[in-house]
Amino acid sequence: MDIQVYATLREVVGGKSINVDLPSETTMAQLLEQIFAQHPALRDKVFDTDGNLQPSVHLLVNGREVRYLAGLQTVVTPQDAVRIFPPVGGGTAVPHSPHHAKRLSTSDTRSARRVDMPP
Repeated sequence: MDIQVYATLREVVGGKSINVDLPSETTMAQLLEQIFAQHPALRDKVFDTDGNLQPSVHLLVNGREVRYLAGLQTVVTPQDAVRIFPPVGGGTAVPHSPHHAKRLSTSDTRSARRVDMPP
């Protein structure tokens, strides 16, 4: 089974995916332990110091966040698509200084959008 990883996690695992031998069924927690055996540094990126899933890390099974399924007890099979997303941020802030604001056209300031991501 290939588990896809994204953004900064690719540096940790040395590529875009992690390959593991998965029995016919296993839980997400068991799958993660297999992954951590191959890539121990990944554990600190996925779990906090108390062993809980980092709030900003997203584990998806077939496009659905495990938090909304059975959590780390979600059952996965070799046919499932598993993806691990680290915290992602970025973008460009709209300048707040009067100097910068004068350089923005009216259409630029109207087209600025705020996007709120769910927690």
